[in-house]
Amino acid sequence: MQAKRRMSAVAVLAFLLGMGIAGLFPGESWAASKTRMAVIDFEQKAFQEFQGKQIGEIVAEWLITSLSNTGRFEVVERAQLQKVLQEQQLGVSGMINQETAAKMGELLGVKVIVSGSVIQIGNTYDVNARLISVQDGSIIKAERIRGVGLDGVERMMDSLAETFKKEFPLEGYVVMVSGKRAMIDLGRVNGVEPGMRFFALRKGAPVRHPVTGKMLAGEDIKIGEMLVQTTEREASWAEIVYQEPGISIAAGNLAKQALGERMAVTTAPLTPLPPSSPPVTAPAPPAPTLAPPPPVVPPPKMQPPIPGRVAGNRILVEWAGMHDLLLGDRDGYVWLFLNIGSREAPRYDAGTKLRAGGKEIKVRGPSYPYLVDWNEDGKVDLLVGNGGGYLHLFLNQGDGNLSSGVMVKAGAKDLDVGSRASPCVVDWNEDGKKDLVMGNGSGEIVVFLNEGTNQQPNFSKGFKLNNGRLDVGSDSSPEAVDWNGDGKKDLVVGNDNGEVLVFINQGTNHEPQFNNEGEKLPLKLGPSIILQVLNKGRGMNDLVAADRNGEVTYFPGAGSAGAQIFPEKRVLKAAKR
Repeated sequence: MQAKRRMSAVAVLAFLLGMGIAGLFPGESWAASKTRMAVIDFEQKAFQEFQGKQIGEIVAEWLITSLSNTGRFEVVERAQLQKVLQEQQLGVSGMINQETAAKMGELLGVKVIVSGSVIQIGNTYDVNARLISVQDGSIIKAERIRGVGLDGVERMMDSLAETFKKEFPLEGYVVMVSGKRAMIDLGRVNGVEPGMRFFALRKGAPVRHPVTGKMLAGEDIKIGEMLVQTTEREASWAEIVYQEPGISIAAGNLAKQALGERMAVTTAPLTPLPPSSPPVTAPAPPAPTLAPPPPVVPPPKMQPPIPGRVAGNRILVEWAGMHDLLLGDRDGYVWLFLNIGSREAPRYDAGTKLRAGGKEIKVRGPSYPYLVDWNEDGKVDLLVGNGGGYLHLFLNQGDGNLSSGVMVKAGAKDLDVGSRASPCVVDWNEDGKKDLVMGNGSGEIVVFLNEGTNQQPNFSKGFKLNNGRLDVGSDSSPEAVDWNGDGKKDLVVGNDNGEVLVFINQGTNHEPQFNNEGEKLPLKLGPSIILQVLNKGRGMNDLVAADRNGEVTYFPGAGSAGAQIFPEKRVLKAAKR
């Protein structure tokens, strides 16, 4: 009899798997922390095929890969999705209604569905993506990205997936507490990284509905906060940074990611030798009395003190001399390369990772450093944009060191441009106060106006130039400068394809206006370039560009205002990091 029951159970399970709802039963202990979703083929408003497939189908496949790689989502395989849709005679693509969303949620065991459309205009593609709840068919999040060519669209799928990921905070449990450290049952496979902040929560008592009598889940009660320091494959260790008075975080408490609360985490130097202690070396054999003293071992290389003032904002700066280099890297570190040659023939040392609060600066990669006197105290400070779209601030302490990082706010929340935050500081509306002009991974330019003072900047919620229709590509890196010598600020933007685009201001300095299409300079550089424009006045400029690989190229400007050319190319730094 028991054998028959077991056989019946196996048959039922096989049936459920065939219906495509195996996602209701997570196969690994950590799978429950992922959000199960389905991506349907995008509605196609173009006529081109790619490798024998429709563009809407291709975009959906690219997005499935990017969403899976975030570690946050369990995405239904496309073949499984198509099988269920065909069996249920649901021909779904593009927009879906509430009834269809609910039916798909029931059949596939998914919580959300991604749908959208692809519009082709020449060689430019607009992708409109919508994140839809299966409960009521409502749109949770809508995003539009633009790419030049299908290669450009494919590269932007990762940034789109990162944007959607922010709508689903990770949830797990505290499994161990040791002093001021807590272990969480979420790790690298879930997308946890150092710097993530988690709330520790205690389950509230259930509440009985006064009419139906149904028991409803109680409110989760926040009892503390934790900051992730190190991650393992399926677990993470976090520092307990706050606990409610009289309450201690304990094993069994819920751990829920605090979205928008990412902090800069610094890592200790690899060779932290105290200044007062000599280097430890292997014992030497006894030496004759008249033997010469052992050679002096040089101390570990330290960061050159940050000066009060530094000429240049990024890439080419005067930190300790002429033509030093300030660069970010793909891992989130900030590097300083000192020029040990001359201005005419620069040569660079091996580089030093900058530190703040006595530890190496590390944000979510890639990093985008920018120097500016943030609080008008006469000392240069450091802004660092990160790969997640946030902006960190490291203030100059005045003793040659930087303080620990804090997040820059906008509209009372952490400033967030979605992904790959590339900052530029300029007085955008000519009110005498510094504003922020930010590039992002989607190729948009976002402006944050300063509603505070120069001593205490306070930024409003950002707005996208031209409502996001400025045709930049992806990975935009803006510079605001008077390019053509007409006295008005223009935009010079680098992108992921290694292109340099110039947008001439058609409005005024108080209200800049730009055409959607910019002039593409006849230069071809490495991927994801960061630009620096060296304005020489009267519409003449030199260009400096650093690409994703760490190569820095200098282009002296020639020609005349309005007809500039860049006939010469000098590689300042070719070494890969």
